[in-house]
Parts: sequence; C-alpha cells; structure tokens
Amino acid sequence: MICRFSPRAVATVACWWLSLAVCSWVSVAVCGQIPVAPPERVDTERSVEKQRDAARDARNRVRQGPEPVAEVIELLDDHSGTVRDEVFEEIVEKWSSDQRKTLRSGFSTNKGQDSGFVDEMLAEIFLHRPDPEVLPDLLAVAVGSDVDEAREMALGAIGALPSGSLDSKSLRLIEQLAKRERNWWIRGEALRCLAHQDSQRAVPLLESALREKKLPALRIAALQGFALIDQEQGCQRALEAITEPWRDRQGIWGDRILRAALGVLADNLTAFPRSQRAQFITELLAAAEPLQGATRERMWATLGTITAEPGIPPHLDAWKSWWSARKEAWIAESSGTDSSQDENPDAKSPEDKGKTRVVRYHGVPLDSKRLVFLADVSGGMSRTVDGQFDGEGPRRIDVSRNELLRVLGQLPGDALVQVVHFGSRSEAALPRVQPLARSIRVLTDKIRKQQVPSGRGAARGNLYGPLRRAVLEAGTDTVMLLTEGAPTEGKVQNGDRLRWHVRRWNRWGQARIHVLSVGRIRGENRAFLEGLAKDGAGRFYDVDGSFSRRKEGS
Repeated sequence: MICRFSPRAVATVACWWLSLAVCSWVSVAVCGQIPVAPPERVDTERSVEKQRDAARDARNRVRQGPEPVAEVIELLDDHSGTVRDEVFEEIVEKWSSDQRKTLRSGFSTNKGQDSGFVDEMLAEIFLHRPDPEVLPDLLAVAVGSDVDEAREMALGAIGALPSGSLDSKSLRLIEQLAKRERNWWIRGEALRCLAHQDSQRAVPLLESALREKKLPALRIAALQGFALIDQEQGCQRALEAITEPWRDRQGIWGDRILRAALGVLADNLTAFPRSQRAQFITELLAAAEPLQGATRERMWATLGTITAEPGIPPHLDAWKSWWSARKEAWIAESSGTDSSQDENPDAKSPEDKGKTRVVRYHGVPLDSKRLVFLADVSGGMSRTVDGQFDGEGPRRIDVSRNELLRVLGQLPGDALVQVVHFGSRSEAALPRVQPLARSIRVLTDKIRKQQVPSGRGAARGNLYGPLRRAVLEAGTDTVMLLTEGAPTEGKVQNGDRLRWHVRRWNRWGQARIHVLSVGRIRGENRAFLEGLAKDGAGRFYDVDGSFSRRKEGS
C-alpha cells in the first residue's frame, strides 16, 4: 500500500526526525518511571441531568450521519464525558467504514492546528475499527503530537491494522520510535505495534528491551511482543523472566515484570499439549517460594489456568503435593482445550497460619504491603450509613475516614502506601508512594481533613483519573477501591469503555484491583464494578452491610 501524507503531515514527520536527532543524546533516565496523569476533563457548567439530555441530543445528531463533519468533531471535543461517550459509541457501533473515513479531516495535522484531545478520540475510534486508509494520519499523530495520550493511542490504532498494512517508510518510523522514544509507555506501544506488523524488525529490539535497565517497563512490552510473534517463544521468554528474575533495586518494576510474565503464560500456554506444559509447571513451582502479595496470588491463578485445576488451595505446599502425586496422570489425561474457573475466593491458605494479625479493610483481608487506597468522597458519601441525606448519625465519609485511619495504624511501617480521594476530581495525599513510617503524619492529616467537596459540579464520581493513577502508581501492586457508585463525571464514564482503558493501562501496571461497594449498588452499575474487579484479577466485595453497622469512631 502507498501512503500519501498531507503537506502538514510531511512537515510534522520531518520536524520529528530533526528533534529526535537533537534529543537522542539525552539520557532516558530523565524520564519518569510513571506517566504523568493527563488533565481531567470535567463539565462543571451542566448538571448530570443536563449532560444526559445533551448526550441524547448528540446521539440523535450523530445518527444523521457525518455531514457536516465539523459538528461531529465538535461533539467529540465536548466538555461532558457523557456526551463524548454517546458520540463515540454511535460512531464505533453504527457508522459505516466510509462514514468514519470522513473523520480524517478532524486530525490536527489536517486542520493546521493543535487538537491533541480530538486526535486521541479519533485514534481510539480507529483502534476499535481499524482502517489502513487512515494510516498516514495516525503516523503523523504518533510522531508529531504534543499530547502523549494521542501518540500512544495512535500507535495502538496502527498496531491494530492487519499485518502487512505498512510500507517500508512507515515501518521505519515505528522502528525509530521503538528504539529511541524517551517516554517508555509510548516506546512500549511502538514495540508491540512493530511485533505485530514486522516480526523481523521487531525481534532485535525486543531482545534489547528484555535487557533494559534504565526503563525496565520495556521488559513487559518485550514479553508481550514475543508472545504476539510466536506463542512458544513468548512462553519461553516469560518463563525465563520468572526463573531468572531481574534484580529490581528501585522496587518499582521487578514484581510487575513477574506478573506480566505470568500473564503471558496464562494467556498462551493452554494452547500447548499437557506434556509440553508439564516442564513449565515444574519450574513455576520451583520459583514460587519467594513471591509475595499480588504476585504470589497471580502465580496460583496462572497455575490454575494452565493446569485446568482451579480448586487446589492457593499455597505452595498444596500445589507441590498435588503435582508430586498427580503429574503423570495429569499429563496422560485429555490434551484437548482446557478451561478453568476462578479460584474459590474463600479458600484459606495454611501459609497464613501462625500469623499474629491479619489487617482488614472494611472486613477485607489485606495480603499486600504495596497498596493504593482509592476513597470515594463524592456526594453520596455525605449520606448516613443508612443511606439518608438528612438522617441522624454518622455519615459514610466519617466511617470511611475512620476505617482508613485505623488500617494505616495497623499496617507495618515498611508498607508502601498511597491514598487518593476522588469526587469530580481526584487528589493524592502524597506526591508519590512512600513507606508508611515516613508518611503516616502527612497521610493522617490529609485523611482527617478530607470532606465531601463543595462547589458546582464538584461532588460527582470520577473514576477515570483515579484508576489511571492507581494502576500505574510506582512500587504498588494492589488497588483498594471503595466507592458508592459508578462514574458520573470524568474523561470516560461509560462502563465498558472505562474498563477497556483500565485493561490497557494495566498491561503496564499489572495491578490487582479489589472493589468495595457501599450503597446497595444494583443493575448495570454493580455489573460494571464487578467487571472492573475481574479485569484487575481482583475481587468484588459488597461491604454495605458491615459498613452500615459501623459507628463513627469505631
């Protein structure tokens, strides 16, 4: 296929090449290990009801077709996430390929102006509905946009195109991004894209990324890239990452790489005959001993998947005993497609016996010391524990506050903790995750002062920004999300679309997400929260009953 770039796109690419040559000497160490969260988009001018009315009008407008396309582009840039979600869904699900092509005029490189947010929205549309004819526009965004999220999404859309869609010039551009891009999350997306589009070009870069020390997150992209090229090779590289783990002195990426490797095995190893899987199982059991927290739980889940034996208790002795007794019989059993079910969430691990104390958060046991607490402070948290706005007694936010203070007082001093409160906007208590012994005073002060925010449109529930920060927070492995509802504000509010974004972020973060629900959530909202926990390899807990029985100060 021949790619024809617009004059502005050509100029953008040329400028990018020049800037790359000038900046290539800059040490990648200056780049942060965690992406800076993009600015939140909050509609403070319209009430939730008015946003829904506007979304309905927008959906009806988009159903008429793309002409004039400028009106549709304007709706994609609306301040309201409710409006944008409706327009996005209508375009992705209902428009024809020819209708979507008209959106090309909305890319900033074709309009002669910067519009990074619209670029990101359009790239996401063409990631869900790949179209080779849009490749020149996506390439121009990937190499020339000032907005990281737009560049990342454009690379994702290019990677979604059928293999062989890119000519040699386009492949070279992606290859250069995979070699020299300073932002690791964009570079990682370029690696994955190249692995899908040209395995021969990708393999040397993936090999190099597996040895990366300054930007260790690229090791995750390399493992996933090898699995895209060849399942067997990808599984072998993943096993090597587990049995010969990288020594992580910073404590940020080592366990995440291990969980990513386990994810590669869970996703790919069931395609192999049991005789071939057996050696992997033996080596995984030998490597399981030092694992802790979410990484250890991921090991049991992975073993349950690749053996199709989800009922084995989640501890090392049980797995070793089962494997010693059943290995030969297991190999001899049917080698057809295995299916597995979730582990029994109530299974007790004998490894916990003898411990003097298990710290519980709203009754949920905490098995990790690397935690992000996401605490809802939206308007619903001003209700009483019985769900009344004007009733007597403690408020939900009072119980939430006191429980969080109690838990922080019981966790060990070496626990790595971050607390993020969220309403329409979110606020982290610390600039970055820190050991509890060093941060307890600041955390305690911030938590005690936190109230339901006041002001027009300030007390809605926005999960996009908090979840993005939580799954990518440095050095953590578990997110504890306490919420009284599904999102009603933010960049993305549609449940399915938000879950899709969380899954994309979690390719890098490899975080476990537990969801604690309060407020008798039902229907689609509950299904969204349950799905969010499942996507994050965590569990959903309805804590409304125990929450309501608590008294302020207890």
